[in-house]
Amino acid sequence: MRIAYLSCDRGVSVSGSNGAATHIRELVNALVERGAEVKVLAARAATGGGAQALACEVIDVDTEAFLHRLRRRTARVEGAAGAPGTRASEVHGLLLNQSVAEHLDALYARWPFDLIFERYSLWSYAGLRFARRRGLPFLLEVNAPLVAQQEEYRALFNAATAQALEELLLAGADRVIVPSGALAAYVAERGGRPRRVRVIPCGVNRAIFFPTWRPIQARDGAHEFVVGFLGSLKQWHGVEILLEAFRQLRERSPAYRLLIVGDGPLRSLVEARGGRDLAGGGITITGEVPHRDVPRWLERMDVGLAP
Repeated sequence: MRIAYLSCDRGVSVSGSNGAATHIRELVNALVERGAEVKVLAARAATGGGAQALACEVIDVDTEAFLHRLRRRTARVEGAAGAPGTRASEVHGLLLNQSVAEHLDALYARWPFDLIFERYSLWSYAGLRFARRRGLPFLLEVNAPLVAQQEEYRALFNAATAQALEELLLAGADRVIVPSGALAAYVAERGGRPRRVRVIPCGVNRAIFFPTWRPIQARDGAHEFVVGFLGSLKQWHGVEILLEAFRQLRERSPAYRLLIVGDGPLRSLVEARGGRDLAGGGITITGEVPHRDVPRWLERMDVGLAP
């Protein structure tokens, strides 16, 4: 089976080290390992080590020089007017669909593929249009309620367009793959057909994660109970809820420790709250760690939280 894998989020570098980039690489490599032929079309293509970590060809779809000039010029005009660069980014995302469509046409001409598998991103619709035109299956992987997230935590100028596109994608996909029941409900509310939605929890590469397991009592610091969080320190990951919950735990016993594996914009908040509200500390922040090192940090946790 030949799969064209689309990642049109310009904020996710396929060669990056964050969760989204790692998810893309692990999923694509797992598909290849199962016998599929895959080619990745990405708005931020892999370079260097990230490219080598992908077991397939990666095609950069965001190479149109005029589009980048337009975005920069629009951003300058917005800046001169005292506005953020939201419109420039959104226009770039919409116009990028033309480039994606051209790359899909070129790829199909030299390598006819059997289906399109897209990691959902704001503004992207070229994959669905191409699939409908060619009569190919279109699978959409949804990992977050992106429109709602963008409105609440960032900025969304063309909110009506973003919501309309999201509804068209969710309704038009042959399968919508989500990692949780909560996202399945979100998809249904936004126009997805429940019978086409599949809940597949996130998996792990067993070759990396715990081929053998050390029992808790064999670890160092057995007198402590380590509460762990793995992920980026961003608002939508419930960092403030995590801190408040841990504060209440520490009021019960100083044996509780908080281990945060990751980094992000709210790190300074975590450090400030830890110093102000938690006498005696109790919080360890590792910062960003390589994917291969994540298992040894998870092994130090007694319980993991995803607030």
